Amino acid sequence: MRLPVFAPALMPIASRSGIGRLVLVLVAAAALMVGLAPWDTASSQAAAQADPELAMLMRFMAALKGSMALAGLALIGWRLGYETSPRLNLAYLATAALLVSGSGFIWRINTVVEGAIAFHAGLGLLIFLGCVDSGVHAALGRSAADRRATASPRVRH
Repeated sequence: MRLPVFAPALMPIASRSGIGRLVLVLVAAAALMVGLAPWDTASSQAAAQADPELAMLMRFMAALKGSMALAGLALIGWRLGYETSPRLNLAYLATAALLVSGSGFIWRINTVVEGAIAFHAGLGLLIFLGCVDSGVHAALGRSAADRRATASPRVRH
């Protein structure tokens, strides 16, 4: 039986190293951005020349959304460091791809609507997954317990 191309994304990511899971998330997001996000074409350059101030505003907004996408990628990379189901792996990778590609679509001036839809769908999916994924709450509890265990004991007088 031959595995599909996306089979590594469905494997438990918790077994990978910290760098490995971050690389997986970044590669998945970059692959979708390169494949889907349009780069500067003649039509986007014409739109930018028609109203340069609006183009500067939209590109700043794309950069701002890109920084929010990086924060989302960091959260996704942290979450995938703990055990998740294959379905959640795929949902988190789709979320990363939507966040990153949304910024790319907004960068091109004439696809702002598509970029806004992709970015906000990814942001909504990230919030939804954070609410329904019971592993997030367990991972946060483990993180807090680890911090308390490694903290120096307080001396009371």
